[in-house]
Amino acid sequence: MQQLATIAFIRDQKRDAFLYARSDGSLEELTFLETAKRFQCVPTNGLYPCMRNTTPRCSRQWIVFRNQVEAEKAQDKKVDITQGPNEKKALVYLDAFTNLPFISDEEKSLIVLAKEAIRKGRFQNLQRDVNKLQRSQAKVKVQPAILLEKLVQLLIKYPLTQPEPADEPVVPTPVIAVTEPAIIISESFSA
Repeated sequence: MQQLATIAFIRDQKRDAFLYARSDGSLEELTFLETAKRFQCVPTNGLYPCMRNTTPRCSRQWIVFRNQVEAEKAQDKKVDITQGPNEKKALVYLDAFTNLPFISDEEKSLIVLAKEAIRKGRFQNLQRDVNKLQRSQAKVKVQPAILLEKLVQLLIKYPLTQPEPADEPVVPTPVIAVTEPAIIISESFSA
């Protein structure tokens, strides 16, 4: 019995691909030129009867294609929530103040607001100023109470208690009908 392979051209609204299903069941995505080379035939090639088992191969190719498209969509929507080293350093420094035994509730809430503003990148210089305060403390040792006072003076320069300005009004985006990928053409041949 001959070993059969199938190449299917599958596409949706944003992507298309040639998927090559080998006789061993493995799949490979091909470029257009690689596909053209595989389809190349000579006049001595004979006609082969249509194989009934090509539909499961194409179904598998279609599923792989759809999964790749979904993975690409998910990749586009991922938000990078990692902080840079300066932001992390400032956040750790602010965390240390929240553990002081003599900190008031107002000071603690101001620090929490500052940490949230740093995480959101609300004020570009906030993390820089906090790190500058930390570096100055490393050179000249200062009592924690005085350092807390300096931190509060630094933080009240920023409008942390004011709500964030609203971005542009949200305009509803038109709903685009999601179409499933379609198998445009497939061809089975002996491998």
